[in-house]
Amino acid sequence: MMDERIDNKLIPIESLFDLEAVDTFFFDMYGVLWSGQDWYSGVKDILQTLRAKGKKICILSNQTLVEETFIRLREQQGLVRGRDYDDVATSGALCLQEIKNGLFEKITKKQDFRFYVVGKQNPALFEPIRQHETLVLKEADIVYIGAFGKEGGALLDKEIQQLLHEAKAYQLPAVCANPDVFWIDGAERKLAQGAAGRFYEEIGGKVVWFGKPFKEIYEYALKISDSSAKKSVMVGDMLTTDIWGANRAGIRSVLLTETGVTFYDLQTQKQSTADFIAQQARQNKCEVADLTPTYLLSRVK
Repeated sequence: MMDERIDNKLIPIESLFDLEAVDTFFFDMYGVLWSGQDWYSGVKDILQTLRAKGKKICILSNQTLVEETFIRLREQQGLVRGRDYDDVATSGALCLQEIKNGLFEKITKKQDFRFYVVGKQNPALFEPIRQHETLVLKEADIVYIGAFGKEGGALLDKEIQQLLHEAKAYQLPAVCANPDVFWIDGAERKLAQGAAGRFYEEIGGKVVWFGKPFKEIYEYALKISDSSAKKSVMVGDMLTTDIWGANRAGIRSVLLTETGVTFYDLQTQKQSTADFIAQQARQNKCEVADLTPTYLLSRVK
């Protein structure tokens, strides 16, 4: 299998084992390994076989779970660190690291800042600054945009919109540790907290982001996995996070077309993959090359 882009065309591959000169595989979680309800068929066999061949496996996820919680939860679901994968890098873990390093103090320029959570609580993420939380928005210096929970639907909740409008009126900066706009729950596509972050930007608010596609999460993942960008591959299902982020980081990318968000969109819109990439580039005001994966693969199989 030729390991180069040919005239910037999409290159289909039959298997991850076709890829050459790869030491580390970065896998997205939802829509790639996990359907939101169960593991896709065969993924654990693939992960274990890649590890047996000497490849490092790192799960690179926009989940806001800190790493300890992620490892414990996935083990309960049957994915075991040391057997199925080596490392995990979550946007939540990177955000927590920066919170410990004074993130909120730097943004607010206050040592005695107050923060307000819009959406679902994430106790582990705020443990170092719990004493700074307020339950009254007008008392806050900064807001954190949290998740919506499993019930998140196709439209942004009006209560969340109202809270964000109020936060904008108070000119509060925001932090969002999951840029995903959608996530896959079985056969359903639901809104993720990135949708609220984008909404806040659209109404004029300022958002500090953690996670894919921003380069910092890839730098963090490369560091904790002791990997080289040139010898790594990102396997994902979302153009605007997995693929765009990998391209920014100089990492080759594999877009899945039969599981996850892109599969849902292709089925719903009945477009070719190339047309869908062009459409997404227009919507995100970026170049087609930014969202063009190095390879196409149906699914991790």
